[in-house]
Amino acid sequence: MVQKIISIAALRVGLFCVVALSSSVFAGTYPERPIEIICPYPAGTSSDVTTRELATHMAAILKQSVVVINKPGAGGLIATVDAARAKPDGYTLFAAANGTQYINPIIYKKVNYDPFKDFTPISRYVSYPNVLVVNANQPIKNLADLVALAKSRTGNKSLSFGTGGNGTTSHIAGAQFQKMIGADLLNVPYQGTISAVREVVAGRVDMVWGNLNITMPFIQSGKLRPLAISSARRHPLLPDTPTFKEVGYPEAEMNVWSGLVAPAGTPPEIIKKLNRVIVEAVKNPSLVKNYETSGAQPESDASPEAFAEFLKEETDRWSPVIRSLGIVLN
Repeated sequence: MVQKIISIAALRVGLFCVVALSSSVFAGTYPERPIEIICPYPAGTSSDVTTRELATHMAAILKQSVVVINKPGAGGLIATVDAARAKPDGYTLFAAANGTQYINPIIYKKVNYDPFKDFTPISRYVSYPNVLVVNANQPIKNLADLVALAKSRTGNKSLSFGTGGNGTTSHIAGAQFQKMIGADLLNVPYQGTISAVREVVAGRVDMVWGNLNITMPFIQSGKLRPLAISSARRHPLLPDTPTFKEVGYPEAEMNVWSGLVAPAGTPPEIIKKLNRVIVEAVKNPSLVKNYETSGAQPESDASPEAFAEFLKEETDRWSPVIRSLGIVLN
C-alpha cells in the first residue's frame, strides 16, 4: 500500500513537471504566428491610434506580426464579448479600456462577460486626459461662460454634447458634468469620439469631451477652444487650459487608459512574456515621442498582478459614480 501511494505521488509530480516544462517551452517559442489585438473602437480614435503604435513596437520585439482588428459598436460591447470568447492561446488579445472593463458592466442590462473572470490582465500601455472643447467661433471663452449658457437653455434649446457612443468615457463625462451643474444637456452619440469632435468643429454640436490626442490638432489649428482638462494638473501641451479642479469641479478628474488583456486561461508564461514586451515597448524613444507629442502618456505595469490591482482600484472608485448617473442601456 505504501509503495502504491509513493508511486501515485511520483506520477503526479512527473505530470506536473511535464505540464510546467510544456508551458515554459511554449512560452519560449511563442509567438509562432501573427498576433491579433481586438480594438473595440473605430479607426482614428485614441484607442486605435495608440494601440497601432504599440503593436508596431511589439512586433519588432517579438519578431512577429501584431495586427490590430477594429470591431466597433455598442460602446465596445461587441468586441469585448468576441475577445472574451476567443481561444486562450496568446494569439488573440484585447485593447481594454475604462468603458469595457467597468463602465459597460454597470450601464448595460446584460453584457455577456465578466471583466474579472473572463480576462487576464497583461499591462496598461497608455493614458490620456479628456478635454472639454467648444467650437472656437462660439462666444464661450471659459467654463463659467459655458455653465451660464447651459443653465439658460432648456428643452429643445438645450446645449448638446457629442460622445463617442453611449457608455463611452465622453458620455460618462458629459452626463456627470450635466449632473454637477444642474443643467439640461442633450447627448448626441456617434461611433467614435473623432466623429463627435468633427461635429463640434462643423458647428452641429455644441461641445465634446475628447481625448487630448484627438482634439489637439483642432485646438492647434484654432478650430476648437479648450475650456478645461480632466487631468490632475495642467498639461504641458495646454498650459493655459485649467484643470476641472481649478475651476471648481474636482469630481470631473478622469484619466482615460488602454491596456492589453487576454482571454482567461491564457498560459501564465505567455502573459508574463507579453507584460515584459509591453514594458520594453513603452520605453522606446520613438513610441514615447509619438505618444507625448499627441498628448498621450506612455504607461506600463511592472507585472500582470499590478495591472489587476489597478483595475480593481479603478472599478471601486468609479462604480458608485457611474451608478449615480442612472444611465441604463439595453
